[in-house]
Amino acid sequence: NYELIYSEPLKNVMGIAVFRAFTRRGVGRKLLSAIEDWAGKDGAAGIRLNSSSFRKDAHLFYESCGYTKNKIQFNFSKFV
Repeated sequence: NYELIYSEPLKNVMGIAVFRAFTRRGVGRKLLSAIEDWAGKDGAAGIRLNSSSFRKDAHLFYESCGYTKNKIQFNFSKFV
């Protein structure tokens, strides 16, 4: 779960991917549908889905599935 004090609980999906050989066959939609069903049964209000900024085709796909782009965000790391 992804719980915030200012929002109902969400399921946090860090990303999904389908092998290129299986794209455009409905696999991604089935994955999202299964995630949405699971989230609803588990009491979540919705899905929070992350996607790298360069995955433009994925963004179009998520939007075609009813997802809304909320913000652009950076994630910083430093390995020592």
